[in-house]
Amino acid sequence: MGAVVDMNVKEIEGLYYVTRMTGESNNYLGVRFASSKCDLSVIVLSLDNGEVRNIEQARVEDEVKLALEIYEKKTGQKRFVSEVRFVEEDSAIEGVYTDLMTEILNATT
Repeated sequence: MGAVVDMNVKEIEGLYYVTRMTGESNNYLGVRFASSKCDLSVIVLSLDNGEVRNIEQARVEDEVKLALEIYEKKTGQKRFVSEVRFVEEDSAIEGVYTDLMTEILNATT
């Protein structure tokens, strides 16, 4: 059974995730933390509903890494991520995955 970490971030079996649904825009980000530096596994989820694939894997990776860098500079704490999940049909909004990752980081410290 999962747990609500805060109003937006939830956890199921070590996977922290957040969704942002605002009218026409939808975004999902799930991450699994690691205790040390490791290879990053990216799981691309698909709704298979015929919608256009808007999100590229590299973009999500870059935005998650940026959020981790900003967090480290701000707090002095280094966090490691072993897995990232996103939905490729989500809305293509610049910086949304950095924002979502920041929500997860803030909720899990």
